[in-house]
Amino acid sequence: MTIGVERRRDRYDCRFENPSTFNTIEVVPHFFEQRHTADNVWLVGRARFGVAGLRWETELGVTPSTDGLASDYDTFYQPDGNIIVYGTTASTATRSWRLTQQVGLGSWRGTRLLVGYSYRRDRAIYRPSATTVTQTSPPSSTSFRNESRETTVAEVHEFRFGAERAFGIAHGWRATAASTIAPTTLARLSTILPDKYDTPVVFVAKGLSMNADLRLTGRFGPVQVGASVSYTRTWSYSRANAFHRDGFGVSLELGISGR
Repeated sequence: MTIGVERRRDRYDCRFENPSTFNTIEVVPHFFEQRHTADNVWLVGRARFGVAGLRWETELGVTPSTDGLASDYDTFYQPDGNIIVYGTTASTATRSWRLTQQVGLGSWRGTRLLVGYSYRRDRAIYRPSATTVTQTSPPSSTSFRNESRETTVAEVHEFRFGAERAFGIAHGWRATAASTIAPTTLARLSTILPDKYDTPVVFVAKGLSMNADLRLTGRFGPVQVGASVSYTRTWSYSRANAFHRDGFGVSLELGISGR
C-alpha cells in the first residue's frame, strides 16, 4: 500500500452541436464549447494485492477545491445570416476525484498484460463574471455582469487495455513503464443552470484515451519510496460530440509492503 502527492497539469475541453434558439421561434443550428483549466494537487492512495493468482491494483485520488478557469460559449446561426456568440470566461472552484481498478492477466516475455476500468469526475462551479454577446450582422459586441449560477460536471469512463514492464536498475531500485489505451472511452458532460433549467443539460461523447506513466521505486525492508511521471490524452471520434483531455502529472509516494 502506498500514499502519495501528485501535482497535475490538466486541461479538458468539449464541443457539442444541437439545434437551439436565440430570440427566434424556430430552432437554428447551434453549438457550444467549454474549456477548463483544472490544475490541482492530488492525494493518491494505491493498493496492490494478489487474488486468484492475479495481481490487482486499486487507486483512489482526490483533490481539494481550488481556483480554476473555464469558458462556456454558445454560437447560434440565425435565419437571417447573423451569427451570435454568447458566453463567458470565469474563474471557478474546481474539485476532482478518480478511481482506477487494474488487473494483470499474465506475462509475455517479461511484459505484464493489463486490463482495467477508470472513472474520473471533475466539478467546476463558475463564479460571477462578465458575459459577452457578439453579432456579425450588424457587427456589435455587448457585455453585462452575470450572476446566474452555473456548474459543470465532467465524468469520464475508460475501459483500459495495456502493458507494463519492470526493469531492475540498482540494488533495491527498479523502474516500471506502463501504457494503456481505452478505445471505448465515454465522456458525459452535465451543465447545471438552476436559474434557467430544472434539470441538468447532459451531452455524451465517445473517444479514445491513452495513459502512460514511468515510475521509479526503491524498497528498504518493508518501506517503499517512489516517484513517477504520467501523461494522459483523450481524442474524440466525432466533431459534433467531442471531449478532449491533456494532462501531465509528477508524484512522490511512500508505502509499506507485506513482503
